[in-house]
Amino acid sequence: MLIADLEDLDYALIDLLRQNARMPMVEIARSLGVSRPTAARRLDRLLQEGVLHLLAETDIYATGIELLVILELRVEGRPVTEVAAELATMPEAISVNTVAGQHDIEALLIADSHEVLSRLHSEEIPSIRGVGDRCAGLCLEVVKFESNLVPFFS
Repeated sequence: MLIADLEDLDYALIDLLRQNARMPMVEIARSLGVSRPTAARRLDRLLQEGVLHLLAETDIYATGIELLVILELRVEGRPVTEVAAELATMPEAISVNTVAGQHDIEALLIADSHEVLSRLHSEEIPSIRGVGDRCAGLCLEVVKFESNLVPFFS
């Protein structure tokens, strides 16, 4: 399904679930002004076609994780996708992207201590074959982080 195939009712349903993913179907239907079966069919269609995924999201700061690091890597002598795939297996990597620009890979890493961060930066990441120059930036303040936000322009 293309975004162009979505109707106003689909956008409204998605917005409701963004506000409260646990909203009962009866309340969703009432808010949308449609019957419960209609709302349920719309939700099922969005889920089946992969437009919408319902999942639990963990607040990393509530779990005691205090360090969020942006890592930029240059890759040498190995395909970028292989290095990215290996980096993605690290439990501390919460996002790994191949990018066009000055660096080949950008990753978002979490650590619960400076010791873990030091080990990652000085031992584990350099041991990945193909990792060249790297630049790490420690996030001082997260101003906005919404992993569930994909803007829809209807």
